[in-house]
Amino acid sequence: MIASEATRRAQLLAGLFELAGPVFENEDEAREILGLIMGLYNDIVGRLQKPRSYGALIDEDVDGTFLWEFWAEGFGKALSLRQEVWAGFDERPDDDPAAVAFRRLGSLAVIARATEENPELYDEMDEGLMREAPEMIAPCVLALHADRIANHGSSPGVDKTGRNDPCPCGSGKKYKKCCLQAQTQ
Repeated sequence: MIASEATRRAQLLAGLFELAGPVFENEDEAREILGLIMGLYNDIVGRLQKPRSYGALIDEDVDGTFLWEFWAEGFGKALSLRQEVWAGFDERPDDDPAAVAFRRLGSLAVIARATEENPELYDEMDEGLMREAPEMIAPCVLALHADRIANHGSSPGVDKTGRNDPCPCGSGKKYKKCCLQAQTQ
């Protein structure tokens, strides 16, 4: 959605399950979960096309603070799925808006991973960053998305899957018998 090249939905799901490993009780549960994932994916793609409606999905803790670290950790995992796509951002000028956005989000991903591996580092984090991180994410994502659209064309996922087309989740079934059915339930 924001990488410099579109990532096909099947690649996204393959990467997701490669990292986490799917564990489904049965085929119906797999279809339901894949339908939910694809519904969320399509919702995010739609919101990115209308920037005023986009906001990063960041959970809030019981004390009212935002748990941006989970978002940043997920972003870091997404970077690892297609490292070659992101490599060009390191070579861009320091004042390039997309490069700035990429570096900020990449830094948040590194911090999130470091604090997960060594929780004591969390106490040493700059309080300014802790406050700014949740507000920093959405504008950075929008900057990367705008850069991708400007340099590489339309959004991923806008190519409509026909009811009788193979399901983009890679199940081998027709879309109408797989993720479409799960989305409508």
